[in-house]
Amino acid sequence: MPENVTFERIPVMRRFVVAWLILFIPALALAYPLGLAPAGVEQVGDAIMARLTGQDNGNQGAAVAALGAPISVEVPRIIIPSQGIDAPIVSPSSADIPALNEALGQGAARYPGSAAPSEHGTVFLFGHSTGLRMIHNPAYATFNDLGAIEPGELIRIRWGNREYWYRATSIRTVAAADAAIDIRPTPGVRTLVLSTCNVFGSVEERIVIEAAYERNFILRSPSLIAS
Repeated sequence: MPENVTFERIPVMRRFVVAWLILFIPALALAYPLGLAPAGVEQVGDAIMARLTGQDNGNQGAAVAALGAPISVEVPRIIIPSQGIDAPIVSPSSADIPALNEALGQGAARYPGSAAPSEHGTVFLFGHSTGLRMIHNPAYATFNDLGAIEPGELIRIRWGNREYWYRATSIRTVAAADAAIDIRPTPGVRTLVLSTCNVFGSVEERIVIEAAYERNFILRSPSLIAS
């Protein structure tokens, strides 16, 4: 009798597994565009979408990053290879002017309340830029040449144990009064906004760069951090 019970359970288990897969896989497919899929599924989905849309230019870099043991950066960084920008990211705890100025004196500041790269929403980074050749603090030149970015150029952010890639979509110069950035979280939307003064010390105009999220991957190669 126990043997008969065992044989009867095998088809039942098979049907259960098949039914589970039929329900689970479409659920993940629906969750992906809404930004509700687990991180691992989201990463696979990003890679598939990059191939389907012809944006798979970074496969070689991602493959290099997949080598070696996982590592983590102590200080987040923003890297824009085309403009030679490579700066630390500072997250002040307050939006008070003194706190923001202190953060700007160290690199690019992430506006309090804006999303982290690991979250859905808008990551808002701003920093100084200057046309002066001699400066006492390198942070004053954090976003030099930001306005020279062109649509489609790669923007990389290293955050924790992952690197996040974005592609510039728009570049504009706006009056300071029109430079407000909406940082309210939007489910399924991941964007990056960069901003700097058009002229060092000026408060009249801002250069604003908007970029669309492309993908992320685990940092694994120590040489990648040093590159």
